[in-house]
Amino acid sequence: MLRHRLLAAAPMIGLTLAAFLVPGWPGVALFALLGLGLALAAGHEFFGLSARAGSPGHGRLTVFLGLCWLVLAALPLSPPWREALGVLLIAVLVLGAFALSLHRAGPPAAGLTAVWVSLGGFVYLYWSLSFMVRVYFLPGARGPALLLYLAAVTKMTDTGAYIAGTLTARRPGGNHKLAPRISPKKSWEGLVGGTLAGVLAAWAGLAWFGDSLTVAGRPVLSLSSALALGLAASWFGLLGDLAESLLKRAAEAKDSGRLPGLGGALDMLDSLIPMGPLFYVWLRFVSGS
Repeated sequence: MLRHRLLAAAPMIGLTLAAFLVPGWPGVALFALLGLGLALAAGHEFFGLSARAGSPGHGRLTVFLGLCWLVLAALPLSPPWREALGVLLIAVLVLGAFALSLHRAGPPAAGLTAVWVSLGGFVYLYWSLSFMVRVYFLPGARGPALLLYLAAVTKMTDTGAYIAGTLTARRPGGNHKLAPRISPKKSWEGLVGGTLAGVLAAWAGLAWFGDSLTVAGRPVLSLSSALALGLAASWFGLLGDLAESLLKRAAEAKDSGRLPGLGGALDMLDSLIPMGPLFYVWLRFVSGS
């Protein structure tokens, strides 16, 4: 099953690796196109699932402003300009969402719910994903290498959890379910397997990437902090996974989309969503900037 999923997902995996490994402006352009494409698809999936769950939001407005937010995160602007434009985007989102709710037919409570779903979707997706963009374009840093390292460690925790959960589910009596009402296949054994895989991937990645994991020429990860990142990727990644599983469960959907071997854009990004802010804060703390 895992082999079939990897074969089906091979083109998308190859495109993603190229976005990180191709040097110069072609790599940046590929990263921008891939990132905006995934963000657009993820927003469409999020509001589609919310609508199926009975809580539609203002998807078009939120996705458009969310993409603008991601572009803003990539631009080399001075802090005052970045802050001013960010406040402007938030103001447009809030006022626009209320204005659309006022003109939408239906009870006032439904309009208010649409506002909160829109704001929640913006924070959950675009605010969180913007930190991955910031890591990629972090001044003085090997941003693509840092972001690839984060993605590799996080996704290895997913793979380790899947393998451990699948193998232990075959035992007599099965395994120990972690959150059966939200995600029936998640297990404590899978969490252990994901944690071990994440720690191992963090150690191996540190040895593989070596001097590329720097900000302003200074290494930002020691062995102990890399292992802590692997541990965090397992637990925080699980929270991201469960958050998306809750949305899919409410919408009675198996996958968020139809990407071959991957489900959907949200299925690809779910465990990475909480890791972006965490990793960015760590990099700024260690670099002292």
